[in-house]
This record gives sequence, structure tokens and C-alpha cells, in this order.
Amino acid sequence: MSTSDKGALTFDLPGGVSLGVVVGGSLSEGIEIKLNDDASVEDIPVGSYVVIQGEKKRFFGMVNEVRLATTDARLRTTPANLTAPYVAEVLSGTAAYGTITVRPRLLLPMIAGVEADLAPARTVPAHFARASKASNADVAQVFGVEDDRHFAVGTPLDMEAVV
Repeated sequence: MSTSDKGALTFDLPGGVSLGVVVGGSLSEGIEIKLNDDASVEDIPVGSYVVIQGEKKRFFGMVNEVRLATTDARLRTTPANLTAPYVAEVLSGTAAYGTITVRPRLLLPMIAGVEADLAPARTVPAHFARASKASNADVAQVFGVEDDRHFAVGTPLDMEAVV
């Protein structure tokens, strides 16, 4: 755990960049993740890969929705006076925040990098499970690496990993 620039607690995960925590969702509609206040919706495109560290399982999925939300509906109809930059900074990440929806597709081994068979995700992570951007190692574990029997077809969005 660490503290963000705004003083909020964030979770450091091995491999990928911490994004936020699970706050709801379903297997069919996707898992809703409330973003950390230092994670911008502008940096998380639809189609990017995410790993969710559950209590007993690691889930590999894809972002299929990016959303802005507020804790108070009045902020949508009567936005705060933002002439003072401090007001926007205080509201951002607390009263106004971002969420992403991730469709879990596969279960990964609990320990990143351990060789094991991947299985389809048939359940969802628990509330407050931590989510991070998938690391290059996570993507390689799912898609494999180029060798004399496999060829590369491209790279995932916003990543260096070759799949």
C-alpha cells in the first residue's frame, strides 16, 4: 500500500500499474472498478487488459467501458465553481471519480509468472479486490511468446508486449 499525491491510499501490485478496486458488477455485464484518484480515465482505453487480484484467484480481463461518476447527483446538474483550481482537485477522486468495467475472461495462477493451465473465468472477484493494468508478463502468459512454433500478430493497446 502507498499514498497518492492527494493523500488517498493506493495499492501497489506486482507487475502492472495500480488502477483501483472492485465495487460491483457481474460475470455477464462486467466488473465495475472504481479508479484510484491518481488514475485518469483518459489513460485507460477500451480494449486494454487488466488483472484483478481476488482473494483466491487472479482474473485477466479486458476494459469494455469507461465511465465518469459522482457521489452526489447535484454535481451533474450544478457543477462546482471551478475558478479556483483547488476546488477541482478536492472533488476529483472523491465526489467526482472514474470507473471502468472489465469483462473477466481467464483465471491466472495466483503467483504471477508461474506456469499453469489457464481456465475460463466462471465467477467474479470479491468486493474491493485490487485491479491493475496487465503487465507484459501477464500478456505473455495468456498469449504466449514468439518462437519457432508461434508467430507475432501485433501488440495490445497501449502496451509493448508482442502477441
